[in-house]
Amino acid sequence: MHCLPPYEDYGVQKVTLHPKYDHGMIHHDIAIIELDREVRVDKHIFPICLPVNEESQFVTYDQSFYITGWGQTDTTDAPTTLQKVVVTRKYLFECQKFFKESEVNDNHICAEGSDIKHSCKGDSGGPIFYVHKFADPDTYRYVQYGVTSTGGDLCGKTKKQMEIFTSVISMLPWITQNVL
Repeated sequence: MHCLPPYEDYGVQKVTLHPKYDHGMIHHDIAIIELDREVRVDKHIFPICLPVNEESQFVTYDQSFYITGWGQTDTTDAPTTLQKVVVTRKYLFECQKFFKESEVNDNHICAEGSDIKHSCKGDSGGPIFYVHKFADPDTYRYVQYGVTSTGGDLCGKTKKQMEIFTSVISMLPWITQNVL
């Protein structure tokens, strides 16, 4: 794995799965990972915000988001550098049509990649986020809107595909109960 220096490696102390998560299913597909030591915030290491207030929870359909991950870039290969892609939020019914056997509901976010750029195998658990401009004129923050749950199987193919993310907003009560 290649990251820009200086990078930090952390171990995992504890993983807390959502109590309603069922392995292999898309419902409640979220976990909290406790690291083995405190993260030292620096100019290149900074926390992402959660959408805890109304201002940061307001997003529109057809809004662009970023996703990042270490998943495959075609049908077989995993990248050696972290990948970042822009996706567009879509209505849930669009994902319900695309993923006919999955039960997409209000706890999900539906998004669409563009051309060959979208989530792929190995990206699960990664963030979907955006840069939010707060009321304070010069305050911009990355806000995590969801967690990658599943995408299609068109890795590296030139066709748009839908993706499903677990909504952080709908999971906030569980997150705050288990973090604070």
